[in-house]
Amino acid sequence: MSEAVDNSSYPDTEMITVNVFLSSTIKLSIVCSYIPPNVSLDAFSQNIIYFNKVCTNNDLMLAIGDYNLPTIDWKANVPGNDAKSIEFFDCTLMHGLQQYITEPTRMENILDLLLCNDYSLISDVEVGVPFGQSDHNSITCSLIFVGDDRDASVPNQNIAQILKWDRTDWQNFSVYCQRTDWYNLISELSSPDTIWESFCTFVEEGIAKFVPKTMYRKNKTFKQNHKTKVMKKLHAKKRKLWLKIKNKSPTKN
Repeated sequence: MSEAVDNSSYPDTEMITVNVFLSSTIKLSIVCSYIPPNVSLDAFSQNIIYFNKVCTNNDLMLAIGDYNLPTIDWKANVPGNDAKSIEFFDCTLMHGLQQYITEPTRMENILDLLLCNDYSLISDVEVGVPFGQSDHNSITCSLIFVGDDRDASVPNQNIAQILKWDRTDWQNFSVYCQRTDWYNLISELSSPDTIWESFCTFVEEGIAKFVPKTMYRKNKTFKQNHKTKVMKKLHAKKRKLWLKIKNKSPTKN
């Protein structure tokens, strides 16, 4: 089930948000954005205000779109010197968003972004052939849907456990470590192996106490192919030409 989020209070933004309910307790908010390259700083800030609001009101976030911020170095995670890239980069840091695109999506620039605040949700990210007559490369990825509705006590080879490190109770984890009598814990152990095993057991018990868990189903994914033979041939030809252009020396945007 899904629902659109009202953005009528931000008429100058080209952002749309849809909430997808993965289960009765988990909601994924997907933000699709377009920010024009020459937008004024005031209009850009309105986009960031809306983006901040969506991120603040939702736990699980996925953001995609053309943000036109070529000065951000996403490989080194360093913003450019311009106000727009600094404002957007600070916003992603504040909300714990990771950016997954590290190769150019138009010319030599990374303009199209894929951001998420849960590393376990995103996999198989690929920059590929432009869609239709677009001058931007396409972005594809796979999503691993997580859920809390399964009974973790029921053995199932298709069910795996994920530790939610971003929600760890680090303060109590720290107290747990500080209050431990480390001398008594290892003083009677006779070998490095037994000391290491004792230490690992201690850490695992702390993780079990202070790091939340969630379960996800490791379903096999089946990609349905609705292309005709003619479409497949045309797509293969298009990909061949795209790779030829991609391997040439890039020109400036």
